[in-house]
Amino acid sequence: MRLIAFILAVLLAPLAAAHPLDDNAQLASEVVIISDQRLEYVLDFRYVSVLASYTEVSGGITGQGLDANGDGRVTSTELKQRYNLLIDRLIFAVTFKVDGQPVNFEPDFERFLFADLNQPGVALDLAGGQPLDTLRIHYRFVFWWQPQRPLAPGPHRLEYIFSGEQSVLHTPEQQMIAFDARVQPRQRLADVSYDQDGLPFPRLSFQWVVNPPKLEVQPVDTAPRITPPPGREPLDDAATPEGLAELPAWLTFTAGLCMLLFGIGAAARRAFLPGKDGRKLLGTLLVAVAGAAIMLGALVRVGVITLF
Repeated sequence: MRLIAFILAVLLAPLAAAHPLDDNAQLASEVVIISDQRLEYVLDFRYVSVLASYTEVSGGITGQGLDANGDGRVTSTELKQRYNLLIDRLIFAVTFKVDGQPVNFEPDFERFLFADLNQPGVALDLAGGQPLDTLRIHYRFVFWWQPQRPLAPGPHRLEYIFSGEQSVLHTPEQQMIAFDARVQPRQRLADVSYDQDGLPFPRLSFQWVVNPPKLEVQPVDTAPRITPPPGREPLDDAATPEGLAELPAWLTFTAGLCMLLFGIGAAARRAFLPGKDGRKLLGTLLVAVAGAAIMLGALVRVGVITLF
């Protein structure tokens, strides 16, 4: 089986070399809205046959394949070299525009996937060299873009044009898909367009709606409301007629004034009468002092004076 695959690969190598990477594999791509200010682009290439994978491994007549030294195995060094070469090709094969202006996506090597379709989810031995004779290659490239200046709230038109070999995009509706990952689970955008407008290449366009920033409502500091005992209605200051709320304070001020005048008068009378009683004189002075204190408290209550 391996010998037959090798013979076919040798015979068909000139034809295979005439096509780029994406023409030998099944292609699927996604444009994903990650947030209001970030997009990601995911590109999958699946070489479903051993022959297609062998063409990618050997590089055909160009010799620029995954197996750089031709030993039938792939190492992490060879994979990194191939990754850099493929990224350079993909940069010229894909075009993105936001509001009519071209934008450049950055590759994310940390999320690059190299796997075997025969063993999905199984880590390959790149340190010791992974055999390539039965490998069916799966590449996944991840790119990202963020604007240098935050996009204004509202709709923004995004265009994604795949300008590689058109033969790999037989069904753009299935191979060029847009998702919104701002909600979970992510949702596929239904309001998209695949109108090429005279272009020779497929184009996906849709509205990327940037939401306005949410305004945080600042809590208003209010005094705690005391719940009155059952059977008693709370005092509503807002419903009190103007000046009535200060009436108790003015009555208190009047009482304090009376105490002050009474204390001063009684003390003066006792001070000039014969047979002075020191304790009674002190008592009347204390009444005067208490009256003055009550007056002061009443004036503070109505806001005539402040202590601080």
